[in-house]
Amino acid sequence: IAFITNGGNPGDGIGPLCTQCIAYSTDGGKTFTYYDQNPVIKNIHGANRDPKVVWDEDSKKWIMSIYMDRGYEFGLFSSDNLRDWEALSTISLDRLAECPGFEPFPLDGDKNNRKWVFSGANGNYVVGTFNGKEFKPETGTLIGDYGNNLYAPQIWDNAPEDRKIQIGWLATNKYPGMPFEQQMNFPTEMELKTTPEGIRLFRMPVREIKNLHDTEISIQKTISGGDENPLSELKGDLYDFDMEIDVTKCRAFRMELRGAVIRYDAVNRLLSCGGPAEKNRFTPESWRAYSRKNENETNNMGEATLKPDSGKIKLRILVDRTTVEIYANDGLVVMTSCFRPNDTKWYALSAEGEIGVNAAVHSLKSAWVK
Repeated sequence: IAFITNGGNPGDGIGPLCTQCIAYSTDGGKTFTYYDQNPVIKNIHGANRDPKVVWDEDSKKWIMSIYMDRGYEFGLFSSDNLRDWEALSTISLDRLAECPGFEPFPLDGDKNNRKWVFSGANGNYVVGTFNGKEFKPETGTLIGDYGNNLYAPQIWDNAPEDRKIQIGWLATNKYPGMPFEQQMNFPTEMELKTTPEGIRLFRMPVREIKNLHDTEISIQKTISGGDENPLSELKGDLYDFDMEIDVTKCRAFRMELRGAVIRYDAVNRLLSCGGPAEKNRFTPESWRAYSRKNENETNNMGEATLKPDSGKIKLRILVDRTTVEIYANDGLVVMTSCFRPNDTKWYALSAEGEIGVNAAVHSLKSAWVK
């Protein structure tokens, strides 16, 4: 069963603009039949939209969340049969809008201790409880992705092993000369964990990405100022980096990835991603100023605080044709960015000071079967 927002038209017989409707399939999703009693929720306000439906085991009801098209307001509805819906409550959540996600998550892997996570189109989220009628926040709004491109991520329903698998839209149109525009990110698996700062969502690439691994390069070495580039052998477009870096003796380090630049400021504990590489001899402050003045020239940038654990940080980095996805410290900090690759296929790792690197780098095969 698919839940959709119908844009509607006063003359088409289904009601005012933006109603919530369903369609069903009897052939495994190859074709869908539009329900003849649509809409299942009539227009409430303006362009209310983006229905997300989940099963609540406690109330034994289906729960729908929709964006109400009033600032940061969302509505919750319940149903016994997916056709007849009762309004439950509305809630405004700071810096959340559109494309809601509303899901129960086991906390620290304990299925008997669940929290509900309410998220918006930009990946921001709030953790709380749900009593079958109202969502009660227990955190403020938290950042789910520190990059500039992830939008409208959605979690698959009923995934095997109750895994929370998410995929999102990478929204940008700055690909001059490319035969495509915009794309999806790598699927990720989400977990809710307790940290010293409170409950947080962790997100890591799904384990199935290992099926795309091709050749491997292993790096175990100490790198300082003028050392030979340990990534000089890399010449392709697609890579999976799994790295642990000791930053106790460095001021900063940087990676260049075909035009994207990842930089870690160890003094201020700041991870950033941007470009272009040939112009990126910047501090984080000067880069922000430069990118604001040269928006059409630079790649998008994200930045986030990243604290070392016992002097080390972990980085999982997926490089696609025009995207770089960074999953730091086991997915506590995620940064998804689009970039315009240069023509050099240049990869480099350098340090201001000294870093200890333990890394496995896999080239990736295409996911498309030819």
